Amino acid sequence: FSGQSSEMRFDIYDIDKGLAQEVVRGIIQDQKGFLWVATEEGLDRFDGFSFEPFRHDANNPHSLSSDVITDMAIDDRGYIWLGTFGGGVNRFDPLSNESIHLDSEVSSSDRVHSIFIDSKQQVWVGTFEHGLDLILPEENDYKVVNYRLHPEDASHPSVTAFTEDKLGRVWVGSDGGGISIYDPTLSE
Repeated sequence: FSGQSSEMRFDIYDIDKGLAQEVVRGIIQDQKGFLWVATEEGLDRFDGFSFEPFRHDANNPHSLSSDVITDMAIDDRGYIWLGTFGGGVNRFDPLSNESIHLDSEVSSSDRVHSIFIDSKQQVWVGTFEHGLDLILPEENDYKVVNYRLHPEDASHPSVTAFTEDKLGRVWVGSDGGGISIYDPTLSE
């Protein structure tokens, strides 16, 4: 490798240009071309010109459950799945601008570290202290299953990363527990 210095030009979008907050946890683009920005002060939609904020509103049950968004992913139906710190998982509908909160009674934690959607449209949720939740889509509802990465171990490592390989296996990275690989062919 040869070290070569090169100038790169960046346009900066910050609070002065309408971004809610300068700690950005994720950026995704939807099917309509909007960019969605996850921050520690809510969700912003960018249309190429300006930002529109979406925030928690205690008087609106369809608003975000928390403004501290830790990760996000978009499914094939266009829903944006948001992991939050203190508000669990939200499924945000960009058409109605409404959010549905996963019931805290079925999820293992309201402190989400990472979120991932696999090729079967299952939502994998990595928590800070309770392993992972797998959200399985059903007809008009969702089923949530909690998994321990190391069943013999009493601790639940923080789940920090996911990916799916070409064989359909889901790789799960954790803070203190290494990598765990889920092979669905061994579970069927």
